[in-house]
Order: sequence, then C-alpha cells, then structure tokens
Amino acid sequence: PEPAEPGSLAVVAVGEDGAPLGLPGACYAVADGGDRIRVCDNDERDVDPADGTVRLDDLPPAGYTVSQT
Repeated sequence: PEPAEPGSLAVVAVGEDGAPLGLPGACYAVADGGDRIRVCDNDERDVDPADGTVRLDDLPPAGYTVSQT
C-alpha cells in the first residue's frame, strides 16, 4: 500500500450544549503517544485565522490526544 497522506487536525472548544465557545487565545497540547506540541489560537502553528479555532496541517497519520492547557 502507498504511504498515508499527511492530514489536518482542527480544535474548536464547545460548551455542554455543543455550541462553540469561541475562546480566542486558547491553548492545547496535542500528543501522538510520543511527541507533544503546544499550540495556541492564532500563534505561529495555528493555520486557521479565526478566533476560537485551532488547526494544524501536515500532521503524520497517527492517533492524537488533545487537551486544553
């Protein structure tokens, strides 16, 4: 089989009712079991310019764990 293509991961904080909270500046830890990176809304790693949404591109295929920091 051909190698899997890199992918993207988007994080949007939502409330208990499922509505987006729109947390500008929120930070998250993203881990794949080995490596761990920290990304904050609208920092240099966040490729989504919208407030309250964090997106990482070109991630290698893996299972990721995301937690708010």
